[in-house]
Amino acid sequence: MSTLNTNNIKHASSTESNIQLKSNGGVGNFLVSNPGEINYIEVGHAQTGDYSAYIDLIGDTTYNDYGLRFIRNGGANQKSQIEHRGTANLIIKAKDANGQVVIQNFAPQIAQAFVNFNGGATGTIYSSYNVSSVTDNGVGNYTINFTSNIIEKDHSSQDMPAVFAQSVGPVNVAHCHCFPSGYQDGQVDIQIYRDVNSNDKADGNPVSVIIYG
Repeated sequence: MSTLNTNNIKHASSTESNIQLKSNGGVGNFLVSNPGEINYIEVGHAQTGDYSAYIDLIGDTTYNDYGLRFIRNGGANQKSQIEHRGTANLIIKAKDANGQVVIQNFAPQIAQAFVNFNGGATGTIYSSYNVSSVTDNGVGNYTINFTSNIIEKDHSSQDMPAVFAQSVGPVNVAHCHCFPSGYQDGQVDIQIYRDVNSNDKADGNPVSVIIYG
């Protein structure tokens, strides 16, 4: 790591209020170290008006203004944004085992949970988000167990989440009908019926369930 000295910290100009940290070794490093105490960076400290504050990350010569931007737009109730440029994915990942990415105070248009599972193999999960397991309660009857509770109100009809489910039916049946049948904190029940007989439950494969708030 390059060592900064007083020659590396300077005011950019007499008309701009910013600080540039430079490295003579060709690699720029900015280290905040306060052992045993809180460490933090504030952008826009002691602001006296409604002005945006942002941090830009630049990693190429194509997007040389920014490739990734973290921005708080000026104003008490303005939006905060993460802006990613280029054709690659923006990935938010909990790297260590059992870590989770949790979105709180979410917008209702964002799915709170989804699962795609084998209804004929004791609820074997193919893919999921915020679903810890699927319990097979018998033919065509499953309980979707959430990793983080998303049903925490009084269970009245106005407070129930929207549940969308679909399935491909068993052999010789074109498809099945899927219905949510019960809500509890941390789970929702799904029942599947044969398309040709509304009283005849069936194990679908795969079964796909999406839950919105």
